[in-house]
Amino acid sequence: MAGSCAYYKWLNRAPSNRETENKELLKAIHLLYNQVDGIYGYRRITFIINRQRMKDKLPCINEKRVYHLMQISQLKVVIRRRRKNTRNLPLIMSQKMY
Repeated sequence: MAGSCAYYKWLNRAPSNRETENKELLKAIHLLYNQVDGIYGYRRITFIINRQRMKDKLPCINEKRVYHLMQISQLKVVIRRRRKNTRNLPLIMSQKMY
């Protein structure tokens, strides 16, 4: 068990560079997620963020990092269902045979 001195030191610590960068990334992810109404998954969001970071001369981020941040903030992709095509069925299938 840690002493109370260590707890209060941990409680009042400054956020690390990684934590501040994750907060900025999470803001960018939320912004992009809301712009596309939740259609993009972590791979496409990573691609778009990395393309912007390359323009700004910043290092790229990993897909797993975006995936983890999206899981933490409970962002899930809206799966679009495909409609069944009933117009181009063969003649035998579209008409009942008696």
